[in-house]
Amino acid sequence: MRAFLRRRSAELRLGVRTTVAGLGTFALAQALGLPQGYWAVFTALIVTQASVGGSLKASVDRLIGTVGGAVFGGVVATLVPHSDPLAFFGVLALTLAPLAFLAAIYPRFRIAPVTASILLLSSASQMGPLEAAAYRTLEISLGCVVALAVSLLVLPARAHSIALRAAGRMLALLSRQILLQCAQVLGEADAAATALLNNDIRRAQARLENLANDAKHERASYLTGAGDLEPVVRTLRRVRSDLVMVGRAAAQPLPPAIRDRLAPALRPAMETASRLMAGTGDAMAANGMPPPLEPMAAALDSYGAALAEIRREGLTRELPDDTVAGLFALGFALEQWRRDFEDLHARACEFGRPAAGR
Repeated sequence: MRAFLRRRSAELRLGVRTTVAGLGTFALAQALGLPQGYWAVFTALIVTQASVGGSLKASVDRLIGTVGGAVFGGVVATLVPHSDPLAFFGVLALTLAPLAFLAAIYPRFRIAPVTASILLLSSASQMGPLEAAAYRTLEISLGCVVALAVSLLVLPARAHSIALRAAGRMLALLSRQILLQCAQVLGEADAAATALLNNDIRRAQARLENLANDAKHERASYLTGAGDLEPVVRTLRRVRSDLVMVGRAAAQPLPPAIRDRLAPALRPAMETASRLMAGTGDAMAANGMPPPLEPMAAALDSYGAALAEIRREGLTRELPDDTVAGLFALGFALEQWRRDFEDLHARACEFGRPAAGR
């Protein structure tokens, strides 16, 4: 059980924060005598996210959408008579159409049509529309404030640190990908494993970009003094694109004669690159210094020398044009990956320094 809890510590902290936010909001709603305090509780549960930045963004988006929907719905319901079902249908259409269009353009308003429709369908039957709009805004605001306060005070988790761990996770996946690509070049490919790994990488990249966006909200709100993660995300995106190029260049296995000549240099180069990516990912997740680049540079230089030797001996002259193109495209893609990974390594070194302030 202890091992399980250690592995799931982030989820456990989120569960504690969500519980505290829900209970705290309920207590405040009861103390304030809000007529529909459950909306405040629902809001607190929805807004509480895995990081402070995520909770802040969710709070702002929900407040903007709620205020917009409540005010617009309340004004329309007040100005347009709707005493019979047909008139009420018209008021509902007049309220939802512009709000739905606005939400389609600006996603942060996506809660506005929901708020307006709830206001018209439920609250307006018990109290005046403007009064209902005021109460709904107060309830949502209470839930947002409590959720944000809990995120800041109860087992807080910064999006910056979570994003660095996500970057480490993505590098670990990319380190496995380059090994599979090496196997593909040498005729040892596992297509099923490659497809599954590509899906994992896509999900990891999407999660990293979402976390980096949450970290940006933390920085903009002065909730953290940590460095900007955008250069890391941008460079990691390029590294992944480079590996996609490597995979395309390795689409066809090499002829046996060429493969036997290149394998002693290609396999160590790819294995060294894989270890370096995995080690850099571990360092980023732990805010430590990544391993040095020199072993990777030496291994890739050895592969480049082996490729140049094959070309000097004229072994590529009798190969099909697409095979020759793929062979040299592989070398180009690896060199491009090398340059971009050196840039990523430099970013990892910046975050690994004690002066980075984390």
